[in-house]
Amino acid sequence: MMRRPASEHPTVRSSLNWPVLAFAGWSLLGLMTSLLTLISFRITGEPRTSADAFAMGMTDMYMWGLLGAAAIFVSRKISFERFGWTSVVLLNLAAAIVLLMARYLVEREILRWAGIPQPAVLIQSITRSFAPRLLTYLGLLLASYGWVYILKHRERELREVQLREELVRAQLGRLKAQLEPHFLFNALHSISTLLHRDPVAADRMLSRLAEHLRISIRAPDTQLVELEQEVAELQPYLEIEKIRFGRRLRLTIEVRCSSRLLVPHMILQPLVENAIRHGIAPSVQGGHVQIRAEQLDDHVVITVEDDGVGITEKRDTSGHGVGLANLRARLEHLYGPDQSLDVSPRAAAGTAVRVMLPAQTGE
Repeated sequence: MMRRPASEHPTVRSSLNWPVLAFAGWSLLGLMTSLLTLISFRITGEPRTSADAFAMGMTDMYMWGLLGAAAIFVSRKISFERFGWTSVVLLNLAAAIVLLMARYLVEREILRWAGIPQPAVLIQSITRSFAPRLLTYLGLLLASYGWVYILKHRERELREVQLREELVRAQLGRLKAQLEPHFLFNALHSISTLLHRDPVAADRMLSRLAEHLRISIRAPDTQLVELEQEVAELQPYLEIEKIRFGRRLRLTIEVRCSSRLLVPHMILQPLVENAIRHGIAPSVQGGHVQIRAEQLDDHVVITVEDDGVGITEKRDTSGHGVGLANLRARLEHLYGPDQSLDVSPRAAAGTAVRVMLPAQTGE
């Protein structure tokens, strides 16, 4: 699946634009405050100009914008986990007093520079509006703590998801790593049975085994591959089994869906091995193994059927052997409940293994 560049990701765009959006928002609030201030001047008959109303309204809003940024900074630094409730309340009250006093001093100098008369005594400005401004700042502070809590909660959820994904990847890697030794043991066992009886056939099997291992080493961490690649990588194993069983084994592969669909890597080999080992090998006359892949609605159905001895007490159909149990676990990790693996007897003779999984492509 293609990933968008970081510059096009919505989260990155929002993180880059938020200072501009915040400045625009506070400017709009400043204009609205300036308009309300001007209306108040006209109603009360106070001799103030439109420029005075604009300067006072914009200064007030920008000061609140700076205090809002300060509240976010304080809420990040003075956390409940680090200081405890009592210390957080006391530290925030002290910070509020300091910040509001600094605001009075800065605002007084800005308005004086703009030519707007200010009370001669600073204490008059403080006593007149300190209580409502303190409540407003505390409201901003509470909103900041809520926002920080939401961010931390989302970070924890993201961290948990990442840890789960890493665990699943590790488990999938372990399950996949079990397949190669299992297959390698069986292949070497087959080669050893032919080594003295038919050295030429044993040499051909070694060549096919080397080819199979080279293919597997190319993508050791790949979990999903295209169906076309999966069928191609199965061929060396099929050649090994054809050499081993000769005319006793007949193989058919039918792909009735797009070969670009994604399937779990090495999904076919354990299914075919199960059919040959438990269905064809015990049969004196051998048999036929048919591999079929088709798409039904939004799912891919892979069926491996044999007309061998069928399900017996000795044949493992519960999926607790190395091959099928491994495949069941991989399917559960990859697709959750949206998959199935069923083993059932065929109506005529033999056994059918049916795997259903979501239809996905690499586009």
